[in-house]
Amino acid sequence: MIFAIVSHLRRGRAQFFYHHTRRVNARHFQGETTMGGTLSYTHIALLALLIIIVIYRMNARADAKQNQLASHTTSATPDVVGPDGERVIVSVGPERRPLPSPHDMVSVTQQSSETVLCECGHYGPSSYSIDAYGMVFTGIDNHRWCPDCLTFMFRQQATRCALCGHVICLGDGVALYGDNDALPYKHVSTKVGDAFVGCMRWDCCPSGGFFAGHWTEEGFKSAFSPTADSLS
Repeated sequence: MIFAIVSHLRRGRAQFFYHHTRRVNARHFQGETTMGGTLSYTHIALLALLIIIVIYRMNARADAKQNQLASHTTSATPDVVGPDGERVIVSVGPERRPLPSPHDMVSVTQQSSETVLCECGHYGPSSYSIDAYGMVFTGIDNHRWCPDCLTFMFRQQATRCALCGHVICLGDGVALYGDNDALPYKHVSTKVGDAFVGCMRWDCCPSGGFFAGHWTEEGFKSAFSPTADSLS
């Protein structure tokens, strides 16, 4: 009798441990499944964070380009003044670029082998290029002037900018600058009263703020005093 009771208790204990182990294992496997779901949510969160970072960087680059464009439209101005002491505070527009270095020569740099009779009465190449004080005029093929006549006109009828030293041709708009040390080429320019003539190139004249008139065969012609005599 006692032996039967002990055997029954042993069987009951074994069944208890068996069922308990199954419950633990079941919970363990359920935990693994939950952990897998947690990892999936973590991956989604990391992907979302990565997308946010990429969008932020793209916006930052776009803002940087916009700021760079804005900085290019505001350029430093030369320390020049007008005849009455007026100044340009800031120059707004395309980025200013350095001009070619000026020099004191006028020469033909390229010409075709074909010759034609020009309107000036001389024979010359059908097309040619001229370097006038550092500014090259290419593809001159209107057959109006031969190279010799056009070279003479550059030397005798054109003038040069007091600020950049480059050529100013007949009909070009011109600026007037007050006499000061900021004009490195005033010795090759034309003096008008107490001022010097300058060109209207964007890379030279600040925003066109010093426009005063035009360069003509008679010299400087004011745009604001139609009845005034031309000065040269």
